[in-house]
Amino acid sequence: MKNILWLPAWYPNQTEPLSGDFIQRHARAVSLYHSVNLIFVVRDKEGKITKDIHEENFYSGNLHETIIYYYSPKHFSWLLEKLLSEFKFRRIYKQAVRKYMRAYKKPDIIHVHVADKNGAIALWVKRKYKIPFVLTEHWTIYLPDAKPNFTNTSLFFKLLWKRIIKNASKISVVSEYLGNAIKQINNEISFSIIPNVIDTNIFFSRENAITEYVHFIHVSNLNYQKNAEAIFHAFAIVKKTFPTFRVSVFGPEKNELKRIIAELNLSENIFFYGEVPQPELATFMQKADALVLYSRYETFGCVIIEANACGLPVIVSDIPVFHEIIKEGENGVFAIGENSNELSKKITWFIHNRSKFSKGYIAGVAKEKYSFEKVGRLFADFYNEALKD
Repeated sequence: MKNILWLPAWYPNQTEPLSGDFIQRHARAVSLYHSVNLIFVVRDKEGKITKDIHEENFYSGNLHETIIYYYSPKHFSWLLEKLLSEFKFRRIYKQAVRKYMRAYKKPDIIHVHVADKNGAIALWVKRKYKIPFVLTEHWTIYLPDAKPNFTNTSLFFKLLWKRIIKNASKISVVSEYLGNAIKQINNEISFSIIPNVIDTNIFFSRENAITEYVHFIHVSNLNYQKNAEAIFHAFAIVKKTFPTFRVSVFGPEKNELKRIIAELNLSENIFFYGEVPQPELATFMQKADALVLYSRYETFGCVIIEANACGLPVIVSDIPVFHEIIKEGENGVFAIGENSNELSKKITWFIHNRSKFSKGYIAGVAKEKYSFEKVGRLFADFYNEALKD
């Protein structure tokens, strides 16, 4: 069993409970095979948790998570505020790594998730302790259509990113599409593909009787990337010929979207449930008929495989990355992007053909490809290759 030190850029915490939850699931998958000690440092900008420094530790099997909050006050100068916060971030992170080194034996390898300022800590660890690091990327910033985009980042970030990429022993990405997008920025890199993971103890299929109304579900942060407005306009078209459907929306409630729904006369069809824990989300998925995700761009699409694990087929935008997950007519269907009329046609088609999809088959394939055991083993092999090289 190897000892792995994780340094993620995003991770669930009290200030952002859902941030990087997919990274946490990766950590749990790896902990089936290796000892994972994770350090995450996050700024408590509003000082709600601490006015100084506050550390939390969580233990679960082979996974030890250390979450450290720090307070850095606001300043009239944005640049000075950023510099002071960055200085405190690095100081705290280095102290935490030194503390870890005293408490445990030196790790076999460092694992960085997302090449950001946490990657600078990995560079320091590599230089000081001679420990190699690997990098896993999830960030949409590298995609050509993304907002924000890598091309708009600061020169400092670009230089740091190049150093992290150059010094990483190996790089993994969650999809081939993301890996190829990164190669467009730096064509010298090579990458392994290790997908996101599903907690199949939460997301699994239950057989339900076919109901008179069709129940759709949408899960996202409802931002520009997810294109929820186009979904609502598509359902407004569907309602003209098939009025008995229901859409459950999970994400931060936004008044602008509720206004659009009211204007489209969909208030009796579309319901908001806010952001809920995964077990509650899974219960809704198990009772639904299909997931609709009409993203403008993605690096993967975790909610797709979670829906599939519950036996749900998905109706998704026809973007390249989704073709790595979805097979037309088996676990979902594609709709041309940025076109509510085309999406409405696919929704209508599904309403009349939903019985053609096998919940058991869809769930079985998802479990086989994205379980903790499968993805954890992929990471274990990834570490072996990095250390061998």
